[in-house]
Amino acid sequence: MLKENSVLGTDSTMKPETYFDSALGVDFAPSGKPTLLFKAWLSHGPGSDEDLAFYVGPNAEHSHDVLWLESDYSEGFSAIAWAPQGVLPGEELSRILLTTYWQREKEENESEEPNFTEVLKAEGAALSPKQVNEMAKQIWPEF
Repeated sequence: MLKENSVLGTDSTMKPETYFDSALGVDFAPSGKPTLLFKAWLSHGPGSDEDLAFYVGPNAEHSHDVLWLESDYSEGFSAIAWAPQGVLPGEELSRILLTTYWQREKEENESEEPNFTEVLKAEGAALSPKQVNEMAKQIWPEF
């Protein structure tokens, strides 16, 4: 029995958790400056736009790999998806965290599109707008 539970930390098929799955949320803080994945903006209506930045990196305790969201509507980084550190393959970490978060967002909010209006070209971003849009189309084919 214990052995089965210990596999959780090494099972690469484990699904990450999202803030939708955690009623109480998590009290994660990033370890230093996480890696920028991409920047985007969200239109809330005429004259009301929100700048968004998505990052990936460990939490301060180095216990989890985390997808972080930074918005000009809030202070600091918010953990929006995470998995125990080392569970997800490094080369797939960003993609798995993003698509898991988007899938849960689609289910919970019955959203017909991602939580951004447009992906911006950002210097130093790990993902290009084309890559982000291709991933988003896996969840929202009409996007």
